[in-house]
Amino acid sequence: MIKGLIYKKGLIKMLFYMLILFLIYFCIAIYQNNVTNKIDAYINKEEFRALTVYHYLEQDVVDLYTDRIESIHRDSNTSIIVFKTVNDLNYFLDNSGEKDTFNIVPDQIPGEFSKICTTVLIYILYVLSFILVIIFSLNYYRQTIKNWKLFIILGYSKRMLSFISFLILLVLYSIVYTVLLILSKFLFSLDYNFILLFLIALAIYIALRICASLVKIKG
Repeated sequence: MIKGLIYKKGLIKMLFYMLILFLIYFCIAIYQNNVTNKIDAYINKEEFRALTVYHYLEQDVVDLYTDRIESIHRDSNTSIIVFKTVNDLNYFLDNSGEKDTFNIVPDQIPGEFSKICTTVLIYILYVLSFILVIIFSLNYYRQTIKNWKLFIILGYSKRMLSFISFLILLVLYSIVYTVLLILSKFLFSLDYNFILLFLIALAIYIALRICASLVKIKG
């Protein structure tokens, strides 16, 4: 029965399109990771991690941030602190209450525009995946409806046939995106797949709701 409700041509076409989208996504995400690493390396240069405090910084204050400090030099007039990262420096500024300070902020960060562009492209891929799932679900459902007549003659209800068709789609999507999850997260350490999975789950829900409204299901 299940074999008769599987639209093989549609499945192959969907898998092909999903593979193309994933390969594009993978290339863009890898490029963005490289850009991000270069940006992090640039903004975490020692000159940007150094903070000058224009008074002697008491030891009890230093002890509060010792895990974030790489080195410190103090005299009676100034305290020069080199933090481990720029984030550590910003954390100190936000929480220490020190106001009379100076640190160098880069005017322009190389690669920042490229990172913005790749982020936009990745979100476009999310939208394309969302649309593709809906289109495929509707098309797949229409194709399987053509095979229902024989099963209805054999005594199966439209409700049962509809449920099985939906179940096939859900199993298929689950397998496809579990594979993508493994590839992107555990093999390539990419972090976008959770958002993608959320969007796909939403797309599946919407697609199934639309499909259910196309056919008047009678027991």
